[in-house]
Amino acid sequence: MRPADAPWCGEKDATFTPVTNSRILVSLAQAFGVEIESFGSQPDPALTTGALSELT
Repeated sequence: MRPADAPWCGEKDATFTPVTNSRILVSLAQAFGVEIESFGSQPDPALTTGALSELT
C-alpha cells in the first residue's frame, strides 16, 4: 500500500480511453488542408469519423 502523501499516481488513479488511429489520420489530413471526415473502416463508424477533439 502506498502512503497517502505519495506524489505519484496509483494503478487505479489514471483512466485510459482508447482511440483508433483513424481519428489521428483524419486530424493530420485536415491540418494539411484535405477535406475528409473519415478514414478506414470499422464495424462502428464512430471509430473512423471525425478528428481528435483535443486538436481542434
